[in-house]
Amino acid sequence: MEKVETAMEEPERKIRRKTEKEVTAMEEPERKIRRKMEKVETAMEEAERKIRRKIASLDDDELWSGFKWEETDKILSGEIQPRTLITTYMFPCSTGYPERGPFIAREMEAVFPNSKYVIRGPNVMLDAIVALARKNDCTSFILARTDPAGEDSISITNLLNNATAIFRVIDLIPREDIPNRSDPIRGLYPRIQMRGFESPASVGTAKMIQALFPYVPPVRSQRSVAWFEKQNNYIFFRHSGYFKKETVEGQPPPSVRSLIKECGPRFALQFTGLKIFDAHNVDFYSICTECGPRFALQFTGLQIFDDHNVDFYSICLVKSVLDDYTRHVEHEVPPTRDRGMLIDMWRCGVKVHTQ
Repeated sequence: MEKVETAMEEPERKIRRKTEKEVTAMEEPERKIRRKMEKVETAMEEAERKIRRKIASLDDDELWSGFKWEETDKILSGEIQPRTLITTYMFPCSTGYPERGPFIAREMEAVFPNSKYVIRGPNVMLDAIVALARKNDCTSFILARTDPAGEDSISITNLLNNATAIFRVIDLIPREDIPNRSDPIRGLYPRIQMRGFESPASVGTAKMIQALFPYVPPVRSQRSVAWFEKQNNYIFFRHSGYFKKETVEGQPPPSVRSLIKECGPRFALQFTGLKIFDAHNVDFYSICTECGPRFALQFTGLQIFDDHNVDFYSICLVKSVLDDYTRHVEHEVPPTRDRGMLIDMWRCGVKVHTQ
């Protein structure tokens, strides 16, 4: 009987083994892909850890050490002609300033030569923007935005080494608001002048900005001049040009034949963060950021929490809060902002009665 049962079970075992082999063969490609993806993710995380271990501040000398500048240097030497795509975030970051982002983008289009502002629709994802930039042989793209607090900012992404610099735009004066403004001569790229970028951390910032301007030989001409001057953590921008003075009939020619006029716009940049652009996943990974969320806290009083009645009882409030507030305390507690004094009173058990 045992031999008969063994003989009956043998076909079932063979079928089970065959099924297990087929399942294993089907799962093997998925396992290989999964292992490969894990290795890629581990390598990316390890590279990010190495950068983060080195970088602690935007003034760190090793801030830009993780990026390759060979292709960017070809722009500075004139071998590559730079092109820039400028757009905004997919949705307005601020409901109070919905048109501010496109306004910043149009002003930046007037600053950087060979740039094109593209209106971004509500359903246009970042990968479509990057694909459009690569299709038009763009070397950089810029995203402009305004946060809910009304602060303007731009992010400049270099597609040659995937470095992304974040700048806060301060005190922007548009071209139309500049008195006695003159337009630069068409067909002539401006000559860029960089001042104050001496530190190793500033060299990378300067290259990110210089890579947006075509190379111009150092020859005196009627070209306009784009000035970027760094003072502390601020970069001030001015765009000026040389224009001939008009001669008036019946009067002697002017002693100075050329006149310097501002072309605009006028603004300042504050370097606030550095990211790396992951072209594969179309996402940004932060390397270092120095300015986090900006808000202010005002100390207005001290309360004690009664866990039995689940309620708060006031010990002391500052004068601005006490104007319309009636207190009933056994010990007179003057309005004060001294936290140490308030904590000492709380530890001593100042009794508070509520209505």
